[in-house]
Amino acid sequence: MIESRPLHAIARDIRADWKPVNYAAVPYLDAMGSRTIASGLTLEQAQAHCSDINTSSATAWTTSALKRTKRYGPWFDSYSECSR
Repeated sequence: MIESRPLHAIARDIRADWKPVNYAAVPYLDAMGSRTIASGLTLEQAQAHCSDINTSSATAWTTSALKRTKRYGPWFDSYSECSR
């Protein structure tokens, strides 16, 4: 026989096993390597950062982004999972 449990009890058990995942935004620069520019981000925050037009040398238009491209060549920001 299958045990019947309230949905909130099942959700509580799932939350107890769930480990939060953090992400870090990391610019990729061929000539310079990479470094973390923001950490502790949610997946949504990391995706929002990386979808900004100024997080890639192919689409960036700000003065600082254009200077970075001139100095280091092609680059883009990416994100990866990181520990807390």
